[in-house]
Amino acid sequence: MASQPKVTMATIEVELMVLVGSAEMPLARLLRLSRGAVIPLGGDPGEPLQILANGRPVAKGRVQLDGERVTVEVIETAARSQAAA
Repeated sequence: MASQPKVTMATIEVELMVLVGSAEMPLARLLRLSRGAVIPLGGDPGEPLQILANGRPVAKGRVQLDGERVTVEVIETAARSQAAA
């Protein structure tokens, strides 16, 4: 019988998302968007971005450029009880 690969916390894949902002608009306006359209996201450009793991807030960060790459520096982590909620 073939053995199953060992699953540990270190091997579990987690989807990370960084929220830059959000907006609501009528569907008709969305359908009229074309190249060059600007969507106002609200919020303060200096505010930290929210970092989500599998849809749950886990940290806050700041956008940085690393050469040609866009990265996010973690500046604050959420309390474990908040991240698990």
